[in-house]
Amino acid sequence: MKILIVENSAGVRRMIRNLVAGVASEVVECADGGNAFEAYRTHNPDWVLMDIALKEADALDVTSRIKACHPEARVVILTNYNDPHLRRLSQRAGAFAYVLKESLFELRGLVSAGASQLKENNPDNLNCAIAAEASVNGPDIEKSER
Repeated sequence: MKILIVENSAGVRRMIRNLVAGVASEVVECADGGNAFEAYRTHNPDWVLMDIALKEADALDVTSRIKACHPEARVVILTNYNDPHLRRLSQRAGAFAYVLKESLFELRGLVSAGASQLKENNPDNLNCAIAAEASVNGPDIEKSER
């Protein structure tokens, strides 16, 4: 499984890389939003883990662009803001989930649940697994409805 991390901070990118290392066969990093869309097109990752507060581009605009061209894309918005309005905007942009940075350790479970369901090639099970994980973990992870 290939993961694209879009995050301004090298330290946070390193932490995310370490968190998903056991479930990802390849991790690609992008340091700013201005290159995120092209990085997606070039690498075609299974997951995009994107900071909401990017330099050079708006993360929600980038998410919308990725989803418009690649409806199968799974973009997870990472943020420090537990804000219902930002959650709704993320959902409208097409984000798969909204994860608070204080709960980054939960990314591994989110991505690995998706990986196991992808192996079974059953997208309905994937949505059920992620929704179940979101309900167990409360407001820190929220799966977007499409």
